[in-house]
Amino acid sequence: MAGSASSDEQRAARHRMWKLLSRQLIGGLGAPREAQLSALWSRYDADHNGCLSKGELGMMMADYAAARADELEAEELPSLQRMMEEHDDNPFVRSLAEARLLSKRAELELYRAQSHGALPAAAVEAAFKQLDTRHDGRVFRDDFLAHATDVFFGIQMERLQAMKDLESADVAAAQQGGAAGELEEPKGR
Repeated sequence: MAGSASSDEQRAARHRMWKLLSRQLIGGLGAPREAQLSALWSRYDADHNGCLSKGELGMMMADYAAARADELEAEELPSLQRMMEEHDDNPFVRSLAEARLLSKRAELELYRAQSHGALPAAAVEAAFKQLDTRHDGRVFRDDFLAHATDVFFGIQMERLQAMKDLESADVAAAQQGGAAGELEEPKGR
Protein backbone atom coordinates (compact mmCIF):
# COMPACT_ATOMS: atom_id res chain seq x y z
CA MET A 1 0.00 0.00 0.00
CA ALA A 2 2.84 2.40 0.73
CA GLY A 3 3.97 2.01 -2.90
CA SER A 4 0.48 2.97 -4.05
CA ALA A 5 0.48 6.14 -1.94
CA SER A 6 3.90 7.02 -3.30
CA SER A 7 2.68 6.34 -6.84
CA ASP A 8 -0.39 8.53 -6.25
CA GLU A 9 1.82 11.31 -4.90
CA GLN A 10 4.13 11.05 -7.91
CA ARG A 11 1.20 11.20 -10.31
CA ALA A 12 -0.21 14.22 -8.46
CA ALA A 13 3.18 15.96 -8.74
CA ARG A 14 3.38 15.23 -12.48
CA HIS A 15 -0.20 16.44 -12.89
CA ARG A 16 0.64 19.73 -11.12
CA MET A 17 3.63 20.24 -13.42
CA TRP A 18 1.44 19.90 -16.52
CA LYS A 19 -1.16 22.24 -15.06
CA LEU A 20 1.44 24.91 -14.33
CA LEU A 21 2.92 24.65 -17.83
CA SER A 22 -0.51 24.95 -19.42
CA ARG A 23 -1.42 27.96 -17.26
CA GLN A 24 1.89 29.57 -18.11
CA LEU A 25 1.07 29.26 -21.80
CA ILE A 26 -2.53 30.44 -21.46
CA GLY A 27 -1.46 33.28 -19.17
CA GLY A 28 0.72 34.69 -21.93
CA LEU A 29 4.02 33.84 -20.25
CA GLY A 30 5.21 31.79 -23.20
CA ALA A 31 6.02 28.20 -23.97
CA PRO A 32 7.72 25.92 -21.46
CA ARG A 33 11.39 26.60 -20.93
CA GLU A 34 14.15 24.03 -21.21
CA ALA A 35 14.49 23.69 -17.42
CA GLN A 36 10.76 22.96 -17.13
CA LEU A 37 10.88 20.36 -19.90
CA SER A 38 13.96 18.82 -18.25
CA ALA A 39 11.97 18.50 -15.02
CA LEU A 40 9.21 16.72 -16.95
CA TRP A 41 11.76 14.41 -18.56
CA SER A 42 13.15 13.41 -15.19
CA ARG A 43 9.64 12.54 -13.96
CA TYR A 44 8.87 10.27 -16.92
CA ASP A 45 12.16 8.57 -17.81
CA ALA A 46 11.29 6.10 -15.06
CA ASP A 47 14.05 3.60 -15.76
CA HIS A 48 16.63 6.38 -16.23
CA ASN A 49 17.98 4.83 -19.41
CA GLY A 50 18.11 8.17 -21.25
CA CYS A 51 15.30 7.20 -23.64
CA LEU A 52 11.59 7.70 -23.41
CA SER A 53 9.67 4.48 -24.11
CA LYS A 54 6.22 4.44 -25.68
CA GLY A 55 4.85 3.36 -22.29
CA GLU A 56 6.49 6.32 -20.58
CA LEU A 57 5.20 8.63 -23.32
CA GLY A 58 1.69 7.17 -22.91
CA MET A 59 1.83 7.92 -19.18
CA MET A 60 2.97 11.44 -19.99
CA MET A 61 0.10 11.94 -22.42
CA ALA A 62 -2.44 10.59 -19.91
CA ASP A 63 -1.16 12.96 -17.22
CA TYR A 64 -1.30 15.88 -19.66
CA ALA A 65 -4.89 14.91 -20.54
CA ALA A 66 -5.84 14.84 -16.85
CA ALA A 67 -4.38 18.29 -16.29
CA ARG A 68 -6.17 19.72 -19.35
CA ALA A 69 -9.46 18.13 -18.24
CA ASP A 70 -9.17 19.72 -14.81
CA GLU A 71 -8.35 23.06 -16.40
CA LEU A 72 -11.32 22.87 -18.76
CA GLU A 73 -13.67 21.92 -15.94
CA ALA A 74 -12.43 24.49 -13.43
CA GLU A 75 -11.76 27.47 -15.68
CA GLU A 76 -12.74 27.34 -19.33
CA LEU A 77 -16.26 25.89 -19.07
CA PRO A 78 -17.34 28.24 -16.24
CA SER A 79 -15.91 31.18 -18.20
CA LEU A 80 -17.97 30.26 -21.26
CA GLN A 81 -21.06 29.79 -19.09
CA ARG A 82 -20.55 33.30 -17.65
CA MET A 83 -20.12 34.70 -21.16
CA MET A 84 -23.45 33.18 -22.19
CA GLU A 85 -25.15 34.69 -19.15
CA GLU A 86 -23.54 38.12 -19.63
CA HIS A 87 -24.55 38.26 -23.29
CA ASP A 88 -27.99 36.73 -22.93
CA ASP A 89 -29.44 39.68 -24.86
CA ASN A 90 -27.08 39.22 -27.83
CA PRO A 91 -28.14 36.14 -29.83
CA PHE A 92 -25.00 36.19 -31.97
CA VAL A 93 -22.57 36.14 -29.03
CA ARG A 94 -24.76 33.68 -27.16
CA SER A 95 -24.83 31.36 -30.17
CA LEU A 96 -21.05 31.48 -30.51
CA ALA A 97 -20.60 30.85 -26.79
CA GLU A 98 -23.03 27.90 -26.90
CA ALA A 99 -21.12 26.35 -29.81
CA ARG A 100 -17.82 26.88 -28.02
CA LEU A 101 -19.28 25.42 -24.82
CA LEU A 102 -20.41 22.28 -26.65
CA SER A 103 -16.98 21.95 -28.24
CA LYS A 104 -15.22 22.37 -24.88
CA ARG A 105 -17.51 19.80 -23.24
CA ALA A 106 -16.60 17.29 -25.94
CA GLU A 107 -12.93 18.15 -25.46
CA LEU A 108 -13.35 17.61 -21.70
CA GLU A 109 -14.86 14.16 -22.25
CA LEU A 110 -12.02 13.22 -24.57
CA TYR A 111 -9.35 14.36 -22.10
CA ARG A 112 -11.11 12.60 -19.21
CA ALA A 113 -11.22 9.35 -21.18
CA GLN A 114 -7.57 9.70 -22.17
CA SER A 115 -6.54 10.43 -18.59
CA HIS A 116 -8.19 7.16 -17.50
CA GLY A 117 -6.34 5.02 -20.03
CA ALA A 118 -8.46 5.41 -23.16
CA LEU A 119 -5.52 6.79 -25.09
CA PRO A 120 -5.39 5.27 -28.58
CA ALA A 121 -2.13 3.50 -29.39
CA ALA A 122 -2.12 5.43 -32.67
CA ALA A 123 -2.03 8.74 -30.75
CA VAL A 124 0.94 7.59 -28.69
CA GLU A 125 2.63 6.31 -31.85
CA ALA A 126 2.06 9.63 -33.65
CA ALA A 127 3.51 11.63 -30.75
CA PHE A 128 6.43 9.20 -30.51
CA LYS A 129 7.20 9.67 -34.21
CA GLN A 130 7.16 13.45 -33.80
CA LEU A 131 9.64 13.21 -30.95
CA ASP A 132 11.84 10.53 -32.60
CA THR A 133 13.70 12.94 -34.87
CA ARG A 134 16.48 10.44 -35.60
CA HIS A 135 13.92 7.87 -36.79
CA ASP A 136 15.67 5.14 -34.81
CA GLY A 137 12.75 4.12 -32.60
CA ARG A 138 14.08 6.00 -29.58
CA VAL A 139 13.32 9.38 -28.04
CA PHE A 140 16.36 10.87 -26.39
CA ARG A 141 16.31 13.77 -23.95
CA ASP A 142 17.49 16.33 -26.53
CA ASP A 143 14.75 15.19 -28.97
CA PHE A 144 12.19 15.65 -26.22
CA LEU A 145 13.48 19.08 -25.21
CA ALA A 146 13.47 20.26 -28.83
CA HIS A 147 9.97 19.05 -29.75
CA ALA A 148 7.85 18.51 -26.63
CA THR A 149 6.34 22.00 -26.78
CA ASP A 150 5.02 21.39 -30.30
CA VAL A 151 3.75 17.91 -29.47
CA PHE A 152 1.96 18.81 -26.25
CA PHE A 153 1.15 22.51 -26.55
CA GLY A 154 0.93 23.06 -30.31
CA ILE A 155 -2.86 23.04 -30.41
CA GLN A 156 -3.13 25.39 -27.43
CA MET A 157 -0.59 27.76 -28.99
CA GLU A 158 -2.54 27.78 -32.27
CA ARG A 159 -5.79 28.53 -30.44
CA LEU A 160 -4.20 31.32 -28.42
CA GLN A 161 -2.83 32.88 -31.61
CA ALA A 162 -6.26 32.63 -33.26
CA MET A 163 -7.83 34.36 -30.25
CA LYS A 164 -5.21 37.14 -30.44
CA ASP A 165 -5.93 37.53 -34.15
CA LEU A 166 -9.66 37.83 -33.44
CA GLU A 167 -9.04 40.40 -30.72
CA SER A 168 -6.85 42.41 -33.12
CA ALA A 169 -9.56 42.28 -35.77
CA ASP A 170 -12.14 43.35 -33.20
CA VAL A 171 -10.01 46.32 -32.14
CA ALA A 172 -9.40 47.31 -35.76
CA ALA A 173 -13.11 47.11 -36.56
CA ALA A 174 -13.99 49.16 -33.47
CA GLN A 175 -11.49 51.82 -34.53
CA GLN A 176 -13.14 51.96 -37.95
CA GLY A 177 -16.52 52.62 -36.41
CA GLY A 178 -18.03 49.16 -35.97
CA ALA A 179 -17.33 46.20 -33.75
CA ALA A 180 -16.26 42.90 -35.24
CA GLY A 181 -18.95 40.37 -34.68
CA GLU A 182 -21.78 42.84 -35.27
CA LEU A 183 -23.63 41.54 -38.25
CA GLU A 184 -26.53 43.07 -40.06
CA GLU A 185 -29.51 40.89 -40.82
CA PRO A 186 -29.52 40.07 -44.52
CA LYS A 187 -32.15 42.02 -46.44
CA GLY A 188 -35.15 40.09 -47.66
CA ARG A 189 -35.44 37.65 -44.76
